Amino acid sequence: MKIPLIIRTYDGARLVSLEHTRVAPGEIAVLVAGQYFDPMLAGAITMVELEFVEDPDPRKRFFRIGTDPEAMRETVPLPLKSERNT
Repeated sequence: MKIPLIIRTYDGARLVSLEHTRVAPGEIAVLVAGQYFDPMLAGAITMVELEFVEDPDPRKRFFRIGTDPEAMRETVPLPLKSERNT
């Protein structure tokens, strides 16, 4: 079974590439290592962002790997409906 995945690469805050693909879950690490680690080590990109399109949880939907922490954002927990007082 393949899952939809959006892969974005950045150089600082500038979007370098955007790819829509479908990948078997066991092949994601091989894909990222094979295509994006060399450009990151060479300084052509500073971050790879994976968006798991079908994951409804915003805390799990995005995964970022990078060499420039200033361009990366920390996740912010969102209160669930059951945790709200309204």
